[in-house]
Amino acid sequence: MAVRVSTAQAGRSGVTSVHVELENVPGEKERSRPRRGRPPGAKGSRIALIKRRLALLVVMAKSTHQMATTFGVTERTIRTWLADPEVRREVSTAEEELRQRTERQLMRAFRKSIIAMEKLLDGKGHGKGSTRSVLRMIELLWTALGRLPPKGRALRCATPTTSR
Repeated sequence: MAVRVSTAQAGRSGVTSVHVELENVPGEKERSRPRRGRPPGAKGSRIALIKRRLALLVVMAKSTHQMATTFGVTERTIRTWLADPEVRREVSTAEEELRQRTERQLMRAFRKSIIAMEKLLDGKGHGKGSTRSVLRMIELLWTALGRLPPKGRALRCATPTTSR
């Protein structure tokens, strides 16, 4: 907004009246399209601030549209951020952390499955009718870890056997 002041009426006692008009200056009008670019007052890239959160969204397999909605930016901005080497390093770090955490959880589950198998072999079931479901969970886990072959495949022995 601009202020336009007309000449003042001066007399012996000083200024007697001042005419003030307020008007919009062209170019200061409200824009009809959404604002693009950095937010007002931004002094640099937001990548340093959001790279960890962006990397976690990538690891969780979110689409660029979902990420853009999360950050309130366009999909093009997301693609630009994802091309940044700093963000790519952060994505690699997040993927490695997820892989390590998953491996630890699988190993804990594997140890528990061995204990459950020992209980089944000792005749200490897990309750009425649950033996079958426990065996199925053990089978799924051991197959996923490569301890058992997938259904329909022959079981291979690690040590060679001799036939008589």
